[in-house]
Order: sequence, then C-alpha cells, then structure tokens
Amino acid sequence: MAPLMTLLSLSAAFSSLASSRTIVSQPNGPLGVSLVNMQLVDSSRRDPYSNASERVLPISIISPIGPSASCDQVVQPYMDDTTASYWEKAFTSLYDLSISLNVDIPGQDNIVTYADGSVQYGNSNIVTDAQLTSAVGVRVQDLDFVFKSLSLPSKDLAVGNYLNLATSSAGIFGHSLGGAAALSAIINDKRFLGGADFDGGFDGSPSTVQTNKPFLIFASADHNQSNVPSWPIVWQNLDGWKLQLQLNNSAHGTFFDLPILVELYGIDNIPGAMQGLASVLGTINGTKAMDSIVRVTRAFFQFIFSHGKIDGRSVIDVAKGLEDIIISNGTGV
Repeated sequence: MAPLMTLLSLSAAFSSLASSRTIVSQPNGPLGVSLVNMQLVDSSRRDPYSNASERVLPISIISPIGPSASCDQVVQPYMDDTTASYWEKAFTSLYDLSISLNVDIPGQDNIVTYADGSVQYGNSNIVTDAQLTSAVGVRVQDLDFVFKSLSLPSKDLAVGNYLNLATSSAGIFGHSLGGAAALSAIINDKRFLGGADFDGGFDGSPSTVQTNKPFLIFASADHNQSNVPSWPIVWQNLDGWKLQLQLNNSAHGTFFDLPILVELYGIDNIPGAMQGLASVLGTINGTKAMDSIVRVTRAFFQFIFSHGKIDGRSVIDVAKGLEDIIISNGTGV
C-alpha cells in the first residue's frame, strides 16, 4: 500500500488572468501524478466557524500512478476563479502586484470554495492561547474524520480503495500553525509515524507532552530556538529522533509554493518588485528553495516509512549536501 503523507499547508496563486496564460510545469520525476478533489461531510459535528449543522471538508489526493511516459496529461486550474479573485483584491494594494497568498491554517482558512460554488470566509481573529488551542484541536479532529472516511469501504469513497491508501500508517507535515497541528497529531494519533513543522510555532499544541516519534523542525532564516519561545519547550520533549534545520536567506513564506511562482510569472524581473516581497518570501532563489525543501522532506519521509530499514542519518546527509541549509541541532549531529 502507498504510504500517505498529509499536508496541512497552503495554496498560493496569481490573478486569474495570469493563470490563464501560464502553465506550471509538471513534476520532473519518473512517475505520472493523479489529482482527485472531493468533499467529505462530517455530520456528527457542527462547523465551529460557520455554525453550519455539519462540517464539510474539501480534500485533494495527489498520488503517483505509473510511468510518466504512459500517462495522459490533463491541464488543471491552479485554483478556482472566486478564490483567485479574492486574493488578487486583497494583495494587489499591498504589493502593487497581482499576487495572492492563501494560508490553510487549521480552522482559519481565509476563503474556501466548495464544489457547489458556495464560499466560506475564515475568521482571522484567532490569536489567544485558547483560540489557537481550539484551532489546532479542530484540525486534528478533521484529520481523524478524513482518515476514518478514507478507510471505510464505500462506493462514494472508491477513490480511497482505488489508490490503495495506507491510512493506518501515515506521516504529516504542516506550515505555520499547521506545524502545531502536525505535532498534536503525532502525539494523539498512533496512525502517524512522525511529523514535520515548516517554520511554525507550537502555540495551541501539547508542547509539554513527550513523544518518541521522529520530528523535523525546518526553520526560515528568521527563526530559531532563541526567538520562538515554544521551540525549546517542544525540543526537550521530543524523545525520539529529531532534527532542526534552517534555510538560508528564507522567510516564513518561502515554504509556500509562491516563490517558485514568482519566477514562473517573471515577477522577480520587475524592477523593485522583490523589495516588497523579500520580507514574506526571503531572497533565496525560488527554484533552489523548493529543491532543498523537497529533498529534505523526501528523505525524512523515506526514513520514517522505512520502519527502521533506513537510518535517520540519511536525512542529515541530504541536508549536509545542500549549500543553503544549516543544521542547527538534532540526533547524531
């Protein structure tokens, strides 16, 4: 069965005009990739943010399906027009560019467009400890429901059986508050073998609870254990394999897909454009950043899915071979 990685992260987009003219290149690996979009409905819970009688969860399943050369290629929209328009309006005034950024924070999606075209806007006022704890808890509940749903034999969820998803053995990574949800998930759910946090604090997660599962903290150049108060607390409670890395010349938004899209649309060549974006995206080349992030992430999940056949040293070796990465601390470092 295929190991399952769960992403608690984001989507980033440019204006619908730019999207209609530009095609993001396909992955350069040997396998073709399938994309399945669907919605799961948890009728046992009210939506805590919209107060709807049930919680509707749009999900995407991305899976390798066979040799790339034998696969038919289909062009998919980067995101729906409603979402693209929302972010275009929100960010054009900020950067004077048609750039938008949507961070999928647990319980705090800025905008979600459902299959029927309806839209739910998020509550951005999640700042207190109680609110953050609640937001992380909602996301962990969402994950539990999704995994249980994809494990059930059902004609409506035939995609789960078709892709042969190993929902009983998974890994998880998340960006920003998604990293806190990743930590909470591995502590509370035995299905998760390990997790990774991309530049997120652990506010709202059980930071004082010990776990022996492997965990990776992948930080931007701005963050370390001296200026993110929750990191040293969590670090001392990670009793298993652990590693903290830092990506040079990066910022919090480097871990989005936005930096590579900036290059794709040529915005990095517009005089003065990157000055406004540097605080969000950093100054590292987008393609280089994506390559480093992907290489480390792949090595980490190969390690945890090997069930001991691959040593955690392999992740460190990959990091050492990448000039933009600093190894800050970890097992065997």
